[in-house]
Amino acid sequence: MAVSLALALLLLPALSSCGRNSHGGSGNRPAATATPIRATPEPLETPSFTPSRVELPESYGFYELATAGLKNRAKRNLAALREDVFVKDGSCFGFLGNISFEYVTGDARHVPVTVSGVTYAPLEGLAKAFGADCEIKDGVIVLTYREASAEVSTDDDKVVIGGSGMPFRRPERIGGVWYASVENVALLFDYNTEETEGVTQMTAKERSEKASLEDARALFDKYDSEIYTDIEVECDTTGSGLYEPVEPSERLVGIAYTTWFRTDSKWGEGHTWDIPWLGCYSSLDRNVIRQHGIWLRDAGVDFVFVDWSNDVNYDPETMRTKRPDFRTIEDATEVLFDVWADIPGAPKICIFTGPGHVQGQNGDDPIGNGRMDAKTQQIYDTFIANERYRNMYFEFEGKPLLICYAATPAFFRDNISPYDDDRFTVRWITGYVGQQSDLYDSATLVSKMFWSWEERGAQTFTVLNNRPECMTVNAAYRSQGSTPGTEGYIAPGLRDNGNTFRKAWARARLIGPKIALVVSFNEWSLGEQVSLENAKDIEPSKTTGSFYLDLMREEIRKFKGLK
Repeated sequence: MAVSLALALLLLPALSSCGRNSHGGSGNRPAATATPIRATPEPLETPSFTPSRVELPESYGFYELATAGLKNRAKRNLAALREDVFVKDGSCFGFLGNISFEYVTGDARHVPVTVSGVTYAPLEGLAKAFGADCEIKDGVIVLTYREASAEVSTDDDKVVIGGSGMPFRRPERIGGVWYASVENVALLFDYNTEETEGVTQMTAKERSEKASLEDARALFDKYDSEIYTDIEVECDTTGSGLYEPVEPSERLVGIAYTTWFRTDSKWGEGHTWDIPWLGCYSSLDRNVIRQHGIWLRDAGVDFVFVDWSNDVNYDPETMRTKRPDFRTIEDATEVLFDVWADIPGAPKICIFTGPGHVQGQNGDDPIGNGRMDAKTQQIYDTFIANERYRNMYFEFEGKPLLICYAATPAFFRDNISPYDDDRFTVRWITGYVGQQSDLYDSATLVSKMFWSWEERGAQTFTVLNNRPECMTVNAAYRSQGSTPGTEGYIAPGLRDNGNTFRKAWARARLIGPKIALVVSFNEWSLGEQVSLENAKDIEPSKTTGSFYLDLMREEIRKFKGLK
């Protein structure tokens, strides 16, 4: 919705609703201190087993077998990127390039250990770092990457690849988790290993240069001090105590998701705020979609809402060749459902539809002329009446959720929905509720009806059944107006190394809504993501790495009361 919303926002300075105190901050409201749950695991005692001593080959050939015959552009996932991998003794996380991975089972975190000079790490975490799946079958650990598999024996020094047995240090059970030799797992993906002062560095054999160990150590230090740590964050307290918070275990997190990228989409300077870490992708790329699903699942996201807000007038039967942009948005959504249906625990999906981008423009009335009904019927037939996709569609209040865009400023103001469909739970969303004064109570920040696409400063929230219902959480926000000091100007909320995001989450924990709505995962367009520092996207990028995805994961754990 980037371009249309950006144009609509030009109207906001002229509205009487432009900004509490005209600065977007918290005014004189008191600040609350939020104390996050300690995330760092307690140190483990060094296990007492003796590592098996086997003669390891130079290469297993697992990675070559898994990627044989595939075109380079089809290899867009973690292992194919061939970044250096770093594992550190005593750390519950490691890095592939500047993308982190964790050693987590349920609520427990695990750390690598070194025994008799051999570094062991949780096998499932290592496999995830390389983009592989890991599961136990009949006492055998099976690693799967693409169509290839490696069967690691749990009671013998052997791995079976392509029907052939090869030497492999026997895995060890530590704290209920299978640990494997880091060197052995690296060999599976054709990586060399080198250990330096507690950090094991793995480098793809075809690479001529290794990544900087100093940079990797700096990343470990950054995560220890800024993500896996206790940070006290102040937040706005307005509205706290008015309603009993929803129990943390019952809370949900949704995130906006975009499917509009085509093979001819333009990326980079002048087009997007950065380049995705996975590269300049198409929204139809199943490997990218799969990695997104795994990232969001592991971060604790319960559902995504896919942006169809621009295409309420698009008829896929008669306009497929006329509007390739809308065709991509809708076709890629079907691929999203299809791919995520095969990912255990993947987020559910719902549709964010119109009519706000066109309602009332040049006399257009999608609600009155039946186009909104037709689009809703298309959504129902494609995803809800479809047996394969039905269980993937997100339900709220006992029905599939349909989020409708009301434009910014909202095209209706009376808090009575102009559109409904009793097959769905319908919710309306507009941008910057906090700058539309007739849409919320300024004394409590309770929104009378609208969820918010974006917020500046302290977030508004809706109420359902006398409990907080929904609050938006942004990692950054744009300015209002162009000239500081002029009436209605609100300074931008920059990323500020995650502090803007932390404050928003702290307020969400304080108020305790049923849903925290994160906007957004992957818009990328400069229409809303006006610069790298002012971008609110969470998807890992070349510059930021996975820092904001990882910060979101930790904040979700705190929001849901998890350790």
